[in-house]
Amino acid sequence: MNMDGTEQTVNLNVVKTRQGVNEFYVGAISSSILCGEWGRKHIRADMWSSGNQEGYQRTVTDARVKDFANYIGNNRMSPTGILLNSRDGNIDFKPYPGALDYGKLTIPASSELYEVDGQHRIEGLRMAYESKKAQGVTWTFEFPVVITRLSKYEEAVQFAVINKTQKGLRTELTDRVLRKISEAEDPFMRQSLPRIIAKDIEWRSVASKIVDGLKQQGIWSGKIQIPNTKRSKGVVVSEGTIVSSLEPLVKRFDLTDSNIPHAVEILASYWEGIAGLCPNAVTADAGNFPLMKSLGVGVMHTLLLDVIDISDDYHAGSREPAVFREILEAAGDKMTDKFWEDAKLFGNNKGSVSRVYRLLKEPILSFYSDKNKVKQGRVL
Repeated sequence: MNMDGTEQTVNLNVVKTRQGVNEFYVGAISSSILCGEWGRKHIRADMWSSGNQEGYQRTVTDARVKDFANYIGNNRMSPTGILLNSRDGNIDFKPYPGALDYGKLTIPASSELYEVDGQHRIEGLRMAYESKKAQGVTWTFEFPVVITRLSKYEEAVQFAVINKTQKGLRTELTDRVLRKISEAEDPFMRQSLPRIIAKDIEWRSVASKIVDGLKQQGIWSGKIQIPNTKRSKGVVVSEGTIVSSLEPLVKRFDLTDSNIPHAVEILASYWEGIAGLCPNAVTADAGNFPLMKSLGVGVMHTLLLDVIDISDDYHAGSREPAVFREILEAAGDKMTDKFWEDAKLFGNNKGSVSRVYRLLKEPILSFYSDKNKVKQGRVL
């Protein structure tokens, strides 16, 4: 608001950019404009609701807003720009003397800018800004922005194009990024990372390294899909799928980098025991069975926790292939090539994993229930 009570006009330094016949402006918007009174009044999302069925934006998720506020408020960087649109086109660009495409973009007091992309970032910035303000801190920053002149329809098209054509990072690539963050990030600063990243960073980093070791073992050699490579003959499962299947093991035994060689050794021994009972399902024909795919690794790596307990209680804690085979053999016809060939009918979702896991676990536990324990202990 100006001193005379009138609404203020906003000026931004921008570069005029062209794509075909389309023209838009790339620049930076200051914290005082984006998070201040003008921005809150004139920059908004066209949210769909029963009363606004022409809207297209999603309602913001509070958790995502808080995550970004915490992240950016800890002096972190977010260089990806937000996309705003002026539907009425009532914005004026004037180049600076001697500069054809660099100049001042004037946004009149009467204009509204609509949030096309960056809704959660905008709300997160505003939350962080208000938090700093409440602490008596003047938080100044500039945030990248792209401003277009599109109709409401074209604006919605851009929203759809951005959200439908951008592909999420594959799980196995994400795991490798998490490994780098885990190794390099200061533990204190790691706390400010968005929860979607921070919540899995420890266990997935360890599990990813275990899988790297497992790839070198005979049974798994050539069967795990390496990121950014074409699926070759003999590959049966993605790296990310096996990483996910190891969550119970890593968390149960609180595995760290120092335990990785031992964990790889035990997994290799375990799968050697499995191969003794289901030889066809782990050979070159493994692709015809779900044992080494998402269903099988989910089941067998969950079952490994029970198998380790039984080994501790009845086999003096042995981790030899013969002992693993003996324990699994108690599952009867559930640990045969025939069962795992037919197991394709179960599907491969979480419910399927739980169901097949119970089918194997129950006869094994029943078999050992009346035997005398020889050792107590719970270590990997």
